[in-house]
Amino acid sequence: MEFIIQKANKSQYDIIVDLIRNTCNTIEPKEWFAADADEYTHRMLTEGKATGYMAIESESQNLAAIFMTLAPGKSPENLGYDIGLSDDKIPYVAHMESVVVHPDYRGHKLQRRLMEAAEKDLKAAGYRYLLATIHPENPYSMNNALSLGYQVMRVCEKYGGYLRAVLMKKI
Repeated sequence: MEFIIQKANKSQYDIIVDLIRNTCNTIEPKEWFAADADEYTHRMLTEGKATGYMAIESESQNLAAIFMTLAPGKSPENLGYDIGLSDDKIPYVAHMESVVVHPDYRGHKLQRRLMEAAEKDLKAAGYRYLLATIHPENPYSMNNALSLGYQVMRVCEKYGGYLRAVLMKKI
């Protein structure tokens, strides 16, 4: 299969939210993915705090996967605080926020490809610290991140008690 990787535009935000909502129920074990509320995701995209990336299967034009980044600024949710980054580095943190791959398209390295596209844009925008959270026992997401140069900085509870590894990549 061939895929087109592209940045989402505002007219596509609803299909991103739909894919997250509909696909997160297929992920096992459940604690591997903590979906944000639909309203939060839509608001972050609409307000420009998040950027959505999409993988579209070329032949069918089906949405195969989405990936979101978030610019947390100095909000308390900035993962830079979790790993002890200094205040002068916090504005340069971007979150590699959420990835969802439709079950029909898993196994095509879409998470990695979407992350690479986002990293390129984030570097061009001046971000220097890319942070992500991954369940420590999720080999798929963990291997993707580690193969891209992310390092585990800390393991702690996040998102209301979910165990997560906090990973960082300097760009």
